Amino acid sequence: GACAGAILLLWMSKKHGYNRPAAMQLADDADIRCGLRRAMRSKLHEWVLQQLPEPERITISRPIQGLVMAQLFRAESCSYSYILGCEEARTAVVIDPTDDDEDPSHAVVRDLGLRLRFAVTTSSLIRVDRTATGRLVETEVPDVKSWCSEEPSKWAEVMAEAGHVVKFGRFCLEALPTPGHTELSVAWVLHGSPSLVFTGETLLIRGCGKVELHESDAGQLYDSVRRKLFTLPRDTLVYPGRDAQHRNVSTIEAERCFNPCMNKSREDFLALVSESN
Repeated sequence: GACAGAILLLWMSKKHGYNRPAAMQLADDADIRCGLRRAMRSKLHEWVLQQLPEPERITISRPIQGLVMAQLFRAESCSYSYILGCEEARTAVVIDPTDDDEDPSHAVVRDLGLRLRFAVTTSSLIRVDRTATGRLVETEVPDVKSWCSEEPSKWAEVMAEAGHVVKFGRFCLEALPTPGHTELSVAWVLHGSPSLVFTGETLLIRGCGKVELHESDAGQLYDSVRRKLFTLPRDTLVYPGRDAQHRNVSTIEAERCFNPCMNKSREDFLALVSESN
């Protein structure tokens, strides 16, 4: 009934940190909302919506004990950056920093009482240009070490390869190459209870990255998701690099079950991509 569906939805939202759009996406997909549909105009439905957190430009959470995370949303591009900090060591890493002059990353790091030590990217299309993000990377934290998903250059010191580990305090991010969207796309995995994976534009919430670039490969993208990302523990939290609906998080289990791009055969996926192009 409606009450049981509401309780289950709120429990799962609190457990995984879903905001309102992410929670309602899960409700629709899993049909948890079936009871709520019958009471769509009722006070129960209104009450459930009020309990679910609204999307925010900056969201602070603690998905693992001792780990603080800031999720930064840019409305103009519908893209995400992430700051992860070890509360014990007070050191932090930023994932996919922006070249926006108004990037709030440094202010967030400062407000959380952290020291930025590393910057990593998930795609060869993301530029961590030290002149563009001078306040964050060069002026404020000149000793930050950058890891990228393409050949090192003046703006990135280390190329991320399979198994590369970025250690900050008692936590580690491990590089997991996921070619397809771009040739050198990489996801970053933080093993824990639960584990976290930052998928860039390879795996999105109920979608996947585009394969229309000259270096894109639909077959590689499918294999990266199905053979690499989908083999992570089922309760792994999935943090995408982009989401037009401002959904903030999913799980590997939810994407395996409900992702319309990736719950089909390889042949059907390639046919779908061919038709769309």
